[in-house]
Amino acid sequence: MRDEKQVIGIDLGGTNFKIAVVTSDGRILAERVTPTPDSHEWPDIHRALVESTQRLLQECEVAPTSVGFAAPGIVDEARERICLAPNFPTWKNLPVRVELEEALKLPVTLDNDVNAFGLAEAYWGAGKGKRYLVCLAVGTGVGGAIVLHGKLYRGMRGAAAELGHILLNENGPLCSCGQRGHLEAYVGRRAFDELATRLFPTGELPAPRRMAELAMQGDKRALEIHRYLAHYLALGCVSLIHCFNPEAIVIGGGTVLESPYLFKALRAELKRLTIAAVHEGVEVLPSGLGYLAGVLGAAALCLEARD
Repeated sequence: MRDEKQVIGIDLGGTNFKIAVVTSDGRILAERVTPTPDSHEWPDIHRALVESTQRLLQECEVAPTSVGFAAPGIVDEARERICLAPNFPTWKNLPVRVELEEALKLPVTLDNDVNAFGLAEAYWGAGKGKRYLVCLAVGTGVGGAIVLHGKLYRGMRGAAAELGHILLNENGPLCSCGQRGHLEAYVGRRAFDELATRLFPTGELPAPRRMAELAMQGDKRALEIHRYLAHYLALGCVSLIHCFNPEAIVIGGGTVLESPYLFKALRAELKRLTIAAVHEGVEVLPSGLGYLAGVLGAAALCLEARD
């Protein structure tokens, strides 16, 4: 991570994918955002990724050394294949790493998108300088990453840090995975929308950013939603603090990122629910990278692999 070689980061989403040329100190030299093909089929997406990457490289005239690919879903332990991707239902055991390497003529590092998010926050974001870091991405679902001494903890089969599936109540609401009572079932976008629909029965349903603004203005309904989210996020974070004793928990994602009130309420709940000696000194921080975290994280995968 000490030299100034450039790498490519590719962050794949269901609506768009971002590609950037990134230096080893986290500077973005060039970037482009491209719509993800509507078919969501791998051959179409593969073609779009390769064409967009080659076009970007022609425009900025750089010679990157490698490519990091951050993809939604479960990646196998060898980081060769995407085993399963909820937003891309036909993707099963796709050998995406090899296929991208062959097309781009560069080494490719593959990983889950939230792992990449966590690595970017550890290198250049809110978690910079932290040796023991836990990250949560709260959006449509809830993903997690654990970074220890600058390295991702992936577990025995590469499936560690599925933090959205921390069990809070076995009889709780249905989670997207088919089980009940997981953290994601309480704080994911579906739960947010259901609660917002109940409290705002008429008129336009406020999006998360607008809901955050309403909370800061003292709207009672928005405050109730954020207190609810803060309470259940705290229940999940209690386990993380007691298990990992991290220096910081960094939380990003579209549902929470623009909400100062939520973070204030979350910190208060954690103080109330955790063992004081364990909680003391643990920072709870919003993402420092915002919408750039994904593509920077994809680039960071190359740097982690090289270190």
